[in-house]
Amino acid sequence: MDADRDPTSRSTLPGHVTCSAVVIDHHRRVLHVRHKATGGLLLTPGGHVEAADTTLLVAALREIEEEVGIPASALVLTAEFRGEPIDINIHDIAPSTAKGEPTHRHYDFRFVFQMPRSPSPSRRPGHRGRRPSRRSSATAC
Repeated sequence: MDADRDPTSRSTLPGHVTCSAVVIDHHRRVLHVRHKATGGLLLTPGGHVEAADTTLLVAALREIEEEVGIPASALVLTAEFRGEPIDINIHDIAPSTAKGEPTHRHYDFRFVFQMPRSPSPSRRPGHRGRRPSRRSSATAC
């Protein structure tokens, strides 16, 4: 990646940084989201970093709330990793003519969170409880 480009910008090619989150509930189940854009693959919540995200950790927390409605207040960092990523996964992304994007790479910083109890649904405007977004559905595996 070029040193003069923002590594978190979606327009940075041939690849850019994304963030995802491994959410473990009190039964030790890991939350997965069925993404329609990937043909229904079960993935952990995650996505692109936005300009308002002050850190990669904040981006991961935002993605959890956007995709499944779990607020940051319902999550705790693990004692082992705290706010550090547990992994950086590098994967290729197919071109999208609809988005005007060529083949590129995501350098996905993964964070882990524990959910010690069932969260109260998010109350942000336009969000109906823990209902998944139109582009995904949630399941615990």
